[in-house]
Amino acid sequence: MTMMNQLRAIACGFHKPLKALAAGALAFTLLAGAKNAQAQTIYSWTNTVATSFFDDPGVWSPVGIPTNALDSFTIAKSGTFTIRLTNNFANVGSFQIGAAGGNQQINLTLDFGTNIFAGLSGSGGGLSAAVFGQSGTTVVYLSVGTLYITNASNGRLTVGRNGGAPGQFNLTNGTVVAQATILANNALAVPSKLVITGAGSSWTNGNLFTIGNAASATFCSLVITNSGSMTVMAQFTAGVQGTSHSNSVLVDTSGRLFTRGTATFGAGAGSLGNIITVQGGGLWDAGGFAIAPTIGAGGGSGNGLVIGNNGVVSNMNVLNIFSGNFLKLSNGFLSVKTSVTNTSGTVGGFGTIAGNVVFAGTGTLSPSAGTIVGKLTITNNLTLVSTSTTIIRLDSSQTPSNDSISVGGTATIAGTLTVVTNGVAPLSAGDVYNIGIAGGFTTTNLPSLPPSLRWNNVTAGVLAIVPQEVVPGVTGLTNQ
Repeated sequence: MTMMNQLRAIACGFHKPLKALAAGALAFTLLAGAKNAQAQTIYSWTNTVATSFFDDPGVWSPVGIPTNALDSFTIAKSGTFTIRLTNNFANVGSFQIGAAGGNQQINLTLDFGTNIFAGLSGSGGGLSAAVFGQSGTTVVYLSVGTLYITNASNGRLTVGRNGGAPGQFNLTNGTVVAQATILANNALAVPSKLVITGAGSSWTNGNLFTIGNAASATFCSLVITNSGSMTVMAQFTAGVQGTSHSNSVLVDTSGRLFTRGTATFGAGAGSLGNIITVQGGGLWDAGGFAIAPTIGAGGGSGNGLVIGNNGVVSNMNVLNIFSGNFLKLSNGFLSVKTSVTNTSGTVGGFGTIAGNVVFAGTGTLSPSAGTIVGKLTITNNLTLVSTSTTIIRLDSSQTPSNDSISVGGTATIAGTLTVVTNGVAPLSAGDVYNIGIAGGFTTTNLPSLPPSLRWNNVTAGVLAIVPQEVVPGVTGLTNQ
């Protein structure tokens, strides 16, 4: 399948989660509309057997089922359990799921079959309506069926709410429709994780999705893999709180991520090492949103976007990279409507950037991915400035033998060119390195050569090594 056909197929697939969102709203109306206002009842799950049914009144204390707008329920057990549904269920209160104690764990599989669990929140906006990770360690699998956590007051679905209570939610073959979703709402509710895997798995967020929603919340992760998909209709963030660091997003093995709001990584003051990786046929479609995605806007470092082999990031407007942060390609594809704007960060690796690349500070451009040399293709314009640095790596033991930069539009060249080697293959007479861009560099730093060799830079964009000439009547080699 060509790249354009792939993107067309992806665009068509985006409508599926939107239909799920609309269907969810209708489901709530149908399921909850007949309920009458009653006094609040708080239910506790008392089941002790491995497999039970949620809509069995005998597994609750008091005996009954939470079914009205004020009801809530708590599952606080340790061990391994499966909960099933016999019919569609509408709980219009809130719920908390966790282990029985702080040093214990619950492994819970939700098997809803063809049924819908509609968990509407009766709580105020922003409060946790559905909690996975109330105490201890909580690991939940939604293996089949549909879970709706949507409501007008924007109650949250929280994975990892309290200190010492990390949560992991695995969507393996089902549908989730939520409003706001939070991974780690406490600095000690870590590492919390959401995994969306399988072609039958779809997660749609009507509001924001945040990874690390507390200062110092760390090592939380979102994984979208094996043709699973997620759609986020509002803000999509990792490391938005101060010092929240080392959080990650991985989209691979044909996973799909659609965002339709601002996307920020490392926006919290001093937030470090928050990275989104798209690879292995994975896609991130940024929706062409007018407010540009940002990498490291909070002043921290090591935040980045990595586009690995066969990964696609499309439909961005502008990508802003701040000081100490990075964009890295490794045979990936990035499409931007306007530009990648690099303010003292790094644009590196090999692959294709469809759009403009603009440097606006002491940034670095380097087509290498680690010690692997490659070609970076920029389909439109490249603008370097006097404070920018371009690093080209040479290694004749690889094919190709050097980094190169191909610019389809206008290349405005400035700043410093630094040429380095991997130290693996020696530089020899006859070596020719086509680096693609030339001219305009204020300073050029080349690797040193033995006295018998010299650099020949006569051809624009080409670095060649030739023997040092011997001038008749002059003892020794010339220094030209």
